[in-house]
Amino acid sequence: MYNMRAFLAAVLIFAAFAVISGKPQKRNSLHGPPLILDDVPGPHGSLGNLEDYSEDNDMVMMDDMTLPKRMAIPKKDGHIISKRQSFSDDSKWPKANGVVTVPYTIGSGIDTDVLQRAIEVFNAKTCVRFVERGSQVNYVKFQIAGYCNALVGNQKSGEQACYLTSGCSGKKGKVLHEMMHILSFLHEQCRPDRDSYITVHTDRIRSGMSGNFDKIQGTDLGIPYDCDSILHYRATAFAATSGQQTITSSHCSHLGNEDTRLSLLDYKRVNTLYGCGKPDYKYYKVVVVTDSTSFSGAGTDCFIYLTLHGSQQTSTEFELDLSTNPSANLFETGSTDTFNYMAYRNDLGSITGISVRMVAHGSGQAWWPKTFTVTDPASGTSVTFTNNKWLSPSSTYGTSNFPAQ
Repeated sequence: MYNMRAFLAAVLIFAAFAVISGKPQKRNSLHGPPLILDDVPGPHGSLGNLEDYSEDNDMVMMDDMTLPKRMAIPKKDGHIISKRQSFSDDSKWPKANGVVTVPYTIGSGIDTDVLQRAIEVFNAKTCVRFVERGSQVNYVKFQIAGYCNALVGNQKSGEQACYLTSGCSGKKGKVLHEMMHILSFLHEQCRPDRDSYITVHTDRIRSGMSGNFDKIQGTDLGIPYDCDSILHYRATAFAATSGQQTITSSHCSHLGNEDTRLSLLDYKRVNTLYGCGKPDYKYYKVVVVTDSTSFSGAGTDCFIYLTLHGSQQTSTEFELDLSTNPSANLFETGSTDTFNYMAYRNDLGSITGISVRMVAHGSGQAWWPKTFTVTDPASGTSVTFTNNKWLSPSSTYGTSNFPAQ
């Protein structure tokens, strides 16, 4: 009778964990709940407690990333988690004919427009392709949950979940963040060399949350520490007192980019890990003015993609979606929208032309942009291209449509 009571108690404890955390009781071939290194809701909504590391747990969770135990084992000296195998070797997705393929499926409630826009970031700047699953055995399922979390890398275990809240599912940057974990990348502030660039103030971190700041040993791919990475915590992450800085730096002007975009070095690390052979990128500034004087309703709800043509190279396209005024509706009649973080290859030469692609979205689709001004911040040179007609989806308009002013 005692053994039966103990068994029932264990079942109830496990079920309670699953209900509280919102996590499934089974992760395909990865059985048992993950070991979690925090105990209150954080930026990504994860829950749990910092307990002894149990051999019954297959997974170790740090905020929104989950590491298989075969790849990460905790060490008590210096809060460093040491990998048994290199992520770069053990968890990459397969590559064939120069293309890395990550098959995926979609659960109900996922914002498919946002997911596709995130996928196109990797399509444009890397050799990684997230593709709808066919007959592939190993794949990612994007699904809605009460938190955001992704298994790090290819688990080679059949279906592996990428969990998103309904709010995160609607934000491209949040989806990109989880996709970086899927591709094997960890939080930047967990790098073992981080103390040369930042200071983590453990006394300012909420109780039970310090495990999210543990260092993880592994290769840096020869890429410098990146305070601008989409995978870097902001300065006040997990603060015990609201607004207090848990991370400071004399090396960096800011920490993280609020999960809005991949940094230039984020692109570089993807292309380096997967041997993409892509060029390095740099930021251009783009200012778009939508007409107001000649036409009523000249604005659009469409997604806009811009390609730069240079005297030496032509770039891949990039979505115009990160304006300096994040609360503004883009491309409204008479609006001026400024985009400071347009990532294009750094060997274009002087800019000679632009191409524009429109993707249908919303009710207002036709668009009459007045001017596009492209500035290379490195050289300070600017060129303005004009437009004198309606543009409509789903179309691509080449350089002849936009003469230089």
